This record gives sequence, structure tokens and C-alpha cells, in this order.
Amino acid sequence: GYDRSADVRKVPPSLPETGVILLKGESGGGKSWLVARWADELRNGGLSAIVLRNLASADEITAALIDHAHRLHALL
Repeated sequence: GYDRSADVRKVPPSLPETGVILLKGESGGGKSWLVARWADELRNGGLSAIVLRNLASADEITAALIDHAHRLHALL
């Protein structure tokens, strides 16, 4: 997993308060690092994050979120 103590990069920008974040960019640009830092920040605040990778359309994103919600509901 992500180990913040091993991180040598500067502090990322604050997590936006929008509820949903779309992050897109070139390979090697630090997207995974930024998402890991934001997820860590949320977890430290008692919240959770859903990370969806390689989804190309709004339909794929919607389907993935619905699937995650169903799996989460099954755990409750």
C-alpha cells in the first residue's frame, strides 16, 4: 500500500470539496500519487474513497459506482 513516510514529494494541493473528482493526465504525471494522498487524507478523516481506473465513458463510471454501492450495501 501507500506509505506516506516514504514519500519525498511536496505536499499535494488540498482535496477539493466537490464530492466527485475527475483526474486525467499524461502517464507519469503523478495522478496515482495524488489519488493515494487524497485517499489517505479521507481515511484519516474517517471517510472513504472510491478509485475508478481506466473508465472511458459516463456509462462505465455510473455502472462502476452502482456496482460498488451494491457491494457496500451487501456488507452492511
